[in-house]
Amino acid sequence: MKQPITLLTALCLSLTLSACGGGGGGDGGGNQGGSGSASPLAASTTSSSSTNSAPANPAPTLAPAPPAPTSGPGTPAPQVQNIESLSIAADNNLASTYQVTVDVNLTQLAGKQAYIAICPNSGASIEYEKCVVKASLDDGIGSFDLTLPNHLDALVAEITPMEANSSPLIYTWDFNNQAQNTWLIP
Repeated sequence: MKQPITLLTALCLSLTLSACGGGGGGDGGGNQGGSGSASPLAASTTSSSSTNSAPANPAPTLAPAPPAPTSGPGTPAPQVQNIESLSIAADNNLASTYQVTVDVNLTQLAGKQAYIAICPNSGASIEYEKCVVKASLDDGIGSFDLTLPNHLDALVAEITPMEANSSPLIYTWDFNNQAQNTWLIP
C-alpha cells in the first residue's frame, strides 16, 4: 500500500515540475527539460533559423511604443494642465455629425423604376456594404434626409434604371462645412 502512494506522489511531483516548464530561462535555444508545450516554440525557432544562414536569435520582443504626436517638427505637443486651458473656437459646436438632404428629380426616368445607392466616395470603386441609402425611386423622384458622421465628407450616388441594357448614372457630392447641406441630383 505504501509503494503505490509513493509512486503516485512521485508521478504528481514530476508532472507538476514538467507543467511548470522545468526552468530553461527562455533563451529560445532548444528544449531544456521543459514540457512538450515548450518544444514547438523551440522547434519553430530552430527550423526558421535553419532556413536562413544567420545564427539563431533570441525570441523577438515587442517594439517600443511610438513617440507622442508633436505639434510641429521636433517640438513636443503642449500638455493641457486643466480644462480651463482648452481653447475652442466659437463657431465649433463640437458636433460629430451633420445633416444633408438629398433631393433626386431625374426627368429622364419619368415612368420608370430605378434603384439608388448613396455610399461613401473613396475615389475607387463603390463599396456597397458601406452605403447609407439603398432605395428605389419612382419616376426618378426621391428625397432622403441623412445624418452623417463628420469623417464621411464625400458621397457618391449610383442610380440604376431597372430596365435591360441600362447604364447607371453616377453623381458625386463633397461636404463643404455648411450648417445646412442640400444635394440636388437633377
